[in-house]
Amino acid sequence: MSGALNNLGIYYKHLNMPDSALVYIRQAYALGLKFNDPDVLASTLINIGSDFLDKLQLDSAMLYYRRSIPFARQAGAVDNECEALIDIAKIFKQLGKSDSSLYYARKCLTTGTFSGLTQNVLETSDFLTTYFKQQGRFDSAFKYQEVFITAKDSLYNQEKIKKFQNLSFAERQRQREVLER
Repeated sequence: MSGALNNLGIYYKHLNMPDSALVYIRQAYALGLKFNDPDVLASTLINIGSDFLDKLQLDSAMLYYRRSIPFARQAGAVDNECEALIDIAKIFKQLGKSDSSLYYARKCLTTGTFSGLTQNVLETSDFLTTYFKQQGRFDSAFKYQEVFITAKDSLYNQEKIKKFQNLSFAERQRQREVLER
């Protein structure tokens, strides 16, 4: 139930209805607390943090992102941990705290790479490429651009394989239907 409520909140957020989104996300959070579900708690805290980030309430967003990390670790939800880390890095960048921004972005990249989270690696390496370009450190920017390209190619290849597998499955289904007639 809590996962469904959280997903409803996410859908409302994508529909640009943040107030409705927050109602469902907070309901999911309450259920996560009631049943002591660290996965739901991590995800809902991130979503609440994102709501504050959208409203440019950086201190509140930071608080929720930081609160989500221990729950993500407890649940083994590395994707949630990475999401919180990169969002913290983005907030520190907006606050002009480049050392902290770099620290959290690199932590996210390491975690994402180690766990095989290609989408997180893609987003974080893009962030780091931009970060170093703005710093005028083009050797580091180039390094992270290569990581970005590798992750993008990997993600694209995974999608191609998935499409091929789906086509192959569909063809086998079609052949079974023909044989059954």
